[in-house]
Amino acid sequence: MRGSIHGFLAAIVFTVLAALPLGVAAQSRVARVAILGMEAQTEAGTALRQTFLDALRERGWEEGRNLEIMQRWVEDRAERYLPLAAELVALRPDVIVVQSTQGTRAVREKTDAIPIVMLDVADPIASGFIASLARPGGNITGLSAQGSEMWGKWLQLLVEVRPGTSRIAALWIPDNPASTQRRDALAAIAPQLAITLQSFMVTTAEELPAVLADIAQWHPDAFLLDPSPLIGIHRREVIAFALEQRLPTLAAFTQWAREGALMSFSPDAMEIRRRAADYVDRILRGAKPADLPVEQPTKFEFVLNLKTARAIGVQFPSLFFARADEVIE
Repeated sequence: MRGSIHGFLAAIVFTVLAALPLGVAAQSRVARVAILGMEAQTEAGTALRQTFLDALRERGWEEGRNLEIMQRWVEDRAERYLPLAAELVALRPDVIVVQSTQGTRAVREKTDAIPIVMLDVADPIASGFIASLARPGGNITGLSAQGSEMWGKWLQLLVEVRPGTSRIAALWIPDNPASTQRRDALAAIAPQLAITLQSFMVTTAEELPAVLADIAQWHPDAFLLDPSPLIGIHRREVIAFALEQRLPTLAAFTQWAREGALMSFSPDAMEIRRRAADYVDRILRGAKPADLPVEQPTKFEFVLNLKTARAIGVQFPSLFFARADEVIE
């Protein structure tokens, strides 16, 4: 009799739990989220991570209560992507959040089962990560970069900031797939703006001084920095070179403009982290990456460094100040 009662009660409990909304069931366990990113030990990196965690908390996921975060950082060393991706996959998280095209490629190489939320990927279709924006397929979804529309804006801004600009030097990393995609797209756009775009390739830190000397000898009117890990780790050296050469320089990361590049134009990194939290939340509640459309950014940040402008003898057009999200004095 007692066994029958226990069985009856167990059946009732099971029925009630099964009838609960998925979100309630999700809160009864600890979700495990892995992060593979580029930089952690910077003010900007810390702020981005906190934005992501705050957005998860708003959706009911709180670290130390029902959320465990496992994180690895390449610290701008691209060779660390694969081993760190392998470490995270071995931990069997519920979802992996990964930054950059190289990072997404590394994680995809290690798993086709664990859901992946990608960030800051130049062109996820061209990279072979997804079938289409509307229907990604597979285990990858998330947010891509704006692609050629944004890259064309880079060239346009450099032309506008120094009228008469016709020669732009671009620093690229040949073994970075995202860099190659950007280079090819910009090479196609440049003639439409009557620009000669000269690509200067660098593969190692040791090559950088010689490549910068080649750029100086070419005498460009402006300078475009590719947002790749190698350039990122040596960005202060590259920015110092641009100041010395009095070159208007555009960067793809807001932080680089704060550190001395003339300006930056990029998707709003904070907004991307908030949107990434939404993807993670939906996956933790049962959604499949294959069914979640990939988003492109709709909010951008335009940052001007007025101190650098004065140092290199550039005067920003008045319209730039009206467009700018931040002006660094």
